[in-house]
This record gives sequence, structure tokens and C-alpha cells, in this order.
Amino acid sequence: MQSENLAIIASDWGQWDDTYYFLLGQSKYYVANNLGVDTIANLRLDAMLFYDTNGHLYQVVGVNPDTYEEKNSPIGLLQTIASNKKIFSKPLNLSYMSGIINTPEGPALIASNPITKSLDVDSVAGTIVVVRYLDSNLIREIEQDTQLAISLESFSPDLQADHSSIHYVNDTTVIGTATLNDINENPAHLLDIEMPRAIHQRGVYVLRYMFYAIIGTGVVYFVVLMLSVDKSLLSRMSLLNKNLKTITIDGSLSSRVKIDGDDELTELADNINYMLESLEENDKRIQQIELENKIKFQNVFLNTICGVLIIDADTHIIVETNPVAANLIGLKEEDIIGNVCHKFVCPAEKGKCPITDLGFVVDKSERMILNKNGKTIPILKSVIPVRISGKDYLIESFMDLTTIKKAEEDLVQEKIIAESANRAKSTFLANMSHELRTPLNSIIGFSDIIIEGMTGEINDEQSKFLGYISASGHHLLSLINNILDLSKIEAGKFDLNLEPVFIESLFAEVKELILPLAIKKSIKVNFSTDSKITEICADRIQLKQILFNLLSNAIKFTPKDGKVDVFAELVSDRIRVSVKDTGIGISEDNKKEVFHPFAQLNSAKSSRYEGTGLGLSLVKKFVELHNGKVWFESELGKGSTFIFELPLDSGCEKINLDVDD
Repeated sequence: MQSENLAIIASDWGQWDDTYYFLLGQSKYYVANNLGVDTIANLRLDAMLFYDTNGHLYQVVGVNPDTYEEKNSPIGLLQTIASNKKIFSKPLNLSYMSGIINTPEGPALIASNPITKSLDVDSVAGTIVVVRYLDSNLIREIEQDTQLAISLESFSPDLQADHSSIHYVNDTTVIGTATLNDINENPAHLLDIEMPRAIHQRGVYVLRYMFYAIIGTGVVYFVVLMLSVDKSLLSRMSLLNKNLKTITIDGSLSSRVKIDGDDELTELADNINYMLESLEENDKRIQQIELENKIKFQNVFLNTICGVLIIDADTHIIVETNPVAANLIGLKEEDIIGNVCHKFVCPAEKGKCPITDLGFVVDKSERMILNKNGKTIPILKSVIPVRISGKDYLIESFMDLTTIKKAEEDLVQEKIIAESANRAKSTFLANMSHELRTPLNSIIGFSDIIIEGMTGEINDEQSKFLGYISASGHHLLSLINNILDLSKIEAGKFDLNLEPVFIESLFAEVKELILPLAIKKSIKVNFSTDSKITEICADRIQLKQILFNLLSNAIKFTPKDGKVDVFAELVSDRIRVSVKDTGIGISEDNKKEVFHPFAQLNSAKSSRYEGTGLGLSLVKKFVELHNGKVWFESELGKGSTFIFELPLDSGCEKINLDVDD
């Protein structure tokens, strides 16, 4: 049926990597390159719709497949699809639907498929839905293919007794009726197929002839003969009716009606089978067109890291190659160009090219290539037919799979182990941090109450010890809050409150916070800004935390009488802030650990400094949440410079960054 064809289209587009990254907002030219009016019309679709994992409409393309004109998809269609929640896919809940829906504009055939990576069906970005209206144009196409009169009417419970049966209209016409269910398995429409009763007319003539021929033999013989004819016809009609009901229930275009004999019932069955075969062939043709369009829109330059050969589609002569292909084959480029492609990439006989002669499609398929010594090498190959300057070419791109397969298996296993460990760590830290905050708040609160004398007078020594308790409690609470922030960020549930932030006032606040630490070590802290910078759109609290963590870190690792410089400048449409110190610096061995959570640099100079190892890790997370980047430059014994960049304008509205782990 048409619904199976739509399901194939939805499956091919839904498991296309380009569609997956388009739903994630990472394919800038997807609409321009793939969703043109001609492309959708060639697929004989009225609409193609893209939904995210929340069931929200992301993109819709509506066309008239008969006139190749773009049109807006009716609101009724969008509302009908949105109301059928079972159509949409979510992670761990994939939905593959196809069938009929009733819209205010009339019945329509739809198919939905989850949008995933081609090699990772568990990564779900949303749902693709394709639509073809079951209108007069589609009915007319089917009639032209089957040479039958076909009509479609809405299902009526009052006519239930007549569903899926044979109706004799008159002496010259018979109609076969089948019930079509919608995607919820509810009866939706009745399909009527009209056939002439030519054989019935011939049967009447034969009966009359027999009647006049055997009238002399008696009425008894005539009655017995009539009963025999009726019994033969009724049993076969009952079998035809049973087959129609079975096909209606199965809903498969590959099903066929089986009736023996050589009369009007056999002809009706043959015509029904012809109609089913025509619909099935139409499905295959549309699938082929879709695959060819997909290949045409692929960009050959994306394969430049692989071996690439450009082949004349008519002569199969290699006209261009790249160094990767030459290296894999083991010959110089000039020794490859001019050869027939069958010598290396496809050892087929002349006239049996899988692409141009046999019509095969090769897209990311595992094949073999022959090197100069005739040795076969496993490759992953794609073939893209293109037309350049009025001439047809084949672009064949491939990569050696000899070592990649093992590397992929190792990477997948390591990724699973790392992700499991990271989730377990985040869950443990979050749970433990929540359990510790309540008693810590009580310890801090009660110690502060006692220090303030609200429970009675205390002596100086008691006040000093209580001060230690309160300070340690505040330090531990700050550590727990940092752990909670890190856990929220890693879980993808950290909120940013964006607002205009004036850099001068922010520097003043941070300077006031950091000044006691600097005075204690006689370290000079200088703040300066580019006159072009006035404000930035950011989360004020987190931006202040970024600067405080970088400055406190710089002061901590800078010896007495040192210097720390903070400078903000404008770089294109981004602000760049650098924090430079004259501290102990970072060794080459420790540089890769700087931004890791709980990392403590392993060196004789740094081991005497206290710290949790969370400060720089949080800096990196906060900067990346602002769509920025952070890096550092350091030389052991000469100090370090930490630099981060943020976009000046991020919308200045509250956003919730839900990031998949």
C-alpha cells in the first residue's frame, strides 16, 4: 500500500545523519540542500514535517506534488498529527507508525519514523512525518494503473454489515468493498472497486440454452443442474470475500487474492491483484527516486579525508584521484588516471557495472578495493552521481577499514565505561552533598548565634574556637555548593540568568572580594579594560564566580610581593578577559590535568597549597555554558595566564540549558 511506501521514505530520511544533526541545529544548509520543492514533489508527498523529542514542530515543507508548487500545510493537518501522541518518538520510546488519518481537509496517508544516527538508532533527535493526501488525484493515479473504477467513502457504522464483501449492482456490474482502518485500528473508509459482469451475462445465456435443450428430459434434471451451478458460484464468491477480508486486515501490498477458475470472479481477482502489484511497484519507484536524490545532495568535499576517485560515467575511465586513494592502491596518481575503474575499485565485467548498468546504489557500503598487487582491502565506500558541465560523473569515496573496525570497538567500550563512571560519580556527589548541607547549616547557624552572645556571654578563647568552627563550616559549605554546581552542570540542568553586566562595576565587586587575600601576601592586583567595552550579556553571579576563582587561584600560587594583572579587551564580537600572574607556573606534565575536577597538580611546589581542585573545573563549565571558551599559557617558574572569551550578546533572557549527558 501507499502507507508502506511512505514508511520507507520516513525510515530513509529518519536514519540519515544529516537529518539527525539538522534537528540538533548543527546542519546549517540542510533545508536549502535537501528540502526543496522539487525533492518533496518527486517523492509524491504533500508534506514533510520534523518534530523534536518533545513533540514540537521543528520544520515543515508543504508542496503540491502535481504542480510542483510550494504550499502551506493546513492547520487542521498539523493539529490532527499533534493530537496523535503515539506518532512521536522519544528516547527509549521509539515509534514507527503508518496508515490513514482523518483531517479537516480530508483523509491522508502518513508515516512516522524516529530521527536517529544511521549507526546509532538509540540516539533520538525527534520524529519525521511524511504525508500524502488520499484525494482524487491519488485515486486517479491508482485507477490509471489498474484500469478499474475506484471510489473511497467515509466509514459508516450503519453500513457495517456490507463491509468487506461483494455487491451485485445489477446484471452488468459487480463491486468489491474493503474496509481501510486508520492508524488507531479504527475503521476509517470503504474502498469500492467496480467490475463488469460479462461472464455473468454469458452464464445467463448458457442457462437459457441449456433450458431449451434439455426441456424434454424433465423438470427434475433442470432443478438439479441449477442448484449445482449456484453452489459452484457461491462457494467461490465466498472464498473471494474471505480473501478480501484477509487482505484488509493484513494491510500488506504483497498479499494476493487466490481464486481458481476462468470467469468473472477470476477476472475480478486478477484485477485486484494487478492493482496491488501496481501499488507495490509504485512504492519501489518512489523509494528509488528518494535514494537518488539523497546521493545527489551529498557534498563530495566532505570525503576529502578519504580516498576519492572521479570516474566518467559513460566510459568508466578514472579522470581524477587524490593522494589518499593513490596511497591505498599503491600507485602514483598519474598511473591510476586513464585506467578503467573496474581494475581497482570494482572488478566487474564490462557492461555489468553495478552503478550505471545494473542500477545499484552504493552508499557507505562495505566493499573491497584492489591494490597494485591485486590484494583485496576492505573499505567503506559511497558513490555519488553528479553532473559537471553537462557531463555525468561518478564520485567514489572510500576509506580503509582494516584498523578502523577494531578502533571503533575499543572506543565504544571505553566510552561506555567512562560515561558509567561519570554518572555514578555525579550521582554520588550530589546525594552526599545534599545530605551534608543540612547539618552544616545547623552547625554554622548555631555557632554564629553563640558568637553573637544570643545564648549568653562567652570568653575570648571560646569565641576564637567558635570562629574556627564557623569559618570551617562556611568553607565546607562552599565546597559542597561547588560540588552541587558541578553535578548540575554535568547533568545538563544548570540555569543561567542572563542580564546586562557592566564590566567596570563587576571588576570593582571582584576587586573588593579579592583584596583581603592579596593584601595578606602583599600582592598587587591591577584591573584594566578596553575603552570600547561597556557591558556584556551574561549571568552576573556566575561571571563573578569565574573571575573570583581565577584571581584566588592566581594569588594562591603567586609568591609574596608578586603581581596579578586583569585585562578585558574586545576581540571581534566577543570579550576576552585575561588573568596573568607571576606565580610558580605549571609543568608540561600537569597541563592536561588543570581543568579536571578534583585535580591536584603533582609537583613539589604546588603540593603545599590547599585546595579542592574544583575552582578551575567550574570556571571551564561556566564559560562553556555561556558559549565561550577558556585556555591558559604557562611556563614553570615564570607564572601563568588564564584567558577566557564570551560572546557580548547572548539574548539576555533566561534560558534553561538541558544538555544530554
